[in-house]
Amino acid sequence: MLADDLKDTIRNAYNAIIEHKSLTARWGQRQMIAEIANTLARIPEAGEPEEPPVCVIEAGTGTGKTIAYAVAAIPMAQALGKRLVVCTATVALQEQFVNKDLPDIRQASGLSFSYALAKGRRRYVCLSKLDRLIADGGDEAGLLDLYADERTNGDGYDALPLYNTMIDAMGRGQWDGDRDNWPDAIPEDAWFNATSDHAQCSGRRCPNISQCSFYRARDELQTADIIVTNHDLALSDLALGGGAILAPPEESIYVFDEGHHLPDKALSHFASFCRIPSTIGWLEDAEKSLPAAAAALGPLDSAQRLIAKLPEEMTAAVASLQVAEQVVATLFDELEVDAARDDQQLRLPHGHVPAALMQVAATLKTQFEHLATTLARLETVLEESLEDDFAGLDKAEVETWHINVGGLLGRAEGAFTLWQDYAVSGEGEDPPRARWIMLRSFGGFDLRCSPVLAADILTDCLWSRAAGVIVTSATMTALNSFERFIL
Repeated sequence: MLADDLKDTIRNAYNAIIEHKSLTARWGQRQMIAEIANTLARIPEAGEPEEPPVCVIEAGTGTGKTIAYAVAAIPMAQALGKRLVVCTATVALQEQFVNKDLPDIRQASGLSFSYALAKGRRRYVCLSKLDRLIADGGDEAGLLDLYADERTNGDGYDALPLYNTMIDAMGRGQWDGDRDNWPDAIPEDAWFNATSDHAQCSGRRCPNISQCSFYRARDELQTADIIVTNHDLALSDLALGGGAILAPPEESIYVFDEGHHLPDKALSHFASFCRIPSTIGWLEDAEKSLPAAAAALGPLDSAQRLIAKLPEEMTAAVASLQVAEQVVATLFDELEVDAARDDQQLRLPHGHVPAALMQVAATLKTQFEHLATTLARLETVLEESLEDDFAGLDKAEVETWHINVGGLLGRAEGAFTLWQDYAVSGEGEDPPRARWIMLRSFGGFDLRCSPVLAADILTDCLWSRAAGVIVTSATMTALNSFERFIL
């Protein structure tokens, strides 16, 4: 039941905006406000049976959806002691919401609230990497190139002047480390080298934590009434279990604007892939680097024991990947080549995995599971050593190898997920998973797997966990029915 005082707060805020902006109240906007408020009023209190309320609204362009969900959800979230997490489809839309829409609504409505913008680590420069790049003349000396297959070709670009300008701007307080606040376009490879991800970041143990752009921005989220982000970051947080970047879902009310993108975004976040040639490449490069790691981490006996296990694990995985490559090549023998296509695709009917491929996938699943376990233990040892002093141990070297091991762990976990998806026959899956293989024009195979329906994914990580969810868009229905979206 919606309390009378909340009804008055919402009504007064809406009327104030209409008057301040000289707008005309719209029936659809009023209806949307009422539906959202009544839905959120059903959020159970502690000890009550849990059935988180979800409201899906299609409202055409011109309805005024932003004002409607803001006016309804902000007072409701504050009254319930929840965070309001507003998710837009793109970074550009979230910038507009933060820089224009929310300031206008706060000024016109009379509501009092705070807000902060949440972005992923890759949107912020990593000071540790930036310092290292400058010290090494713009090169990633000592760092393994684990993502060469996912990057553009930036050969010939001298990024050192850019890095020096960046560090100078940060020192003068003229730049906050946010890529979107840099005055010029930044070449993709130059930026990629100067950023980190979840796997490579040492978090609160990093010596630059007090100046870290990402953690400074993240700290602002702790006290904000409203967190503004995009679908991708919200789903990434949920995929990590929730609460890793944003507020825990149980303490959050989510609004997904442009919500027709949500199912496809969810599918892409829970899909898996493995590029066989590049996976073999990074495994072989990593194995070659192990003597250097052992030399750099000499005083750490626990690290030495783990490093000693890696050559055998990596060699075994490479051998199995080569077998998998031969098995996949055999599957392509009957594929009719289309000269008009650069890449050839083999879809596995009904997502069923051939027995020969399933057998080698089961082996690879086990091998990458063991490799990931060893790397995770080594990463923990290195994280702990960043806080302790060991005679003869160079902290800069530890930091370098923590970054390397974190990157290797991320790639090993990704490979494990793919081979886990191929280590089963796929028969009896309901709904089935899509499995397909790409033969690339530049050589080698990509194996991919994806759910075909987002319903179970969203039920597990969002609908069943969030305090409340509002999904809205101008295009949600097909033939005046929400059935397609519900699937």
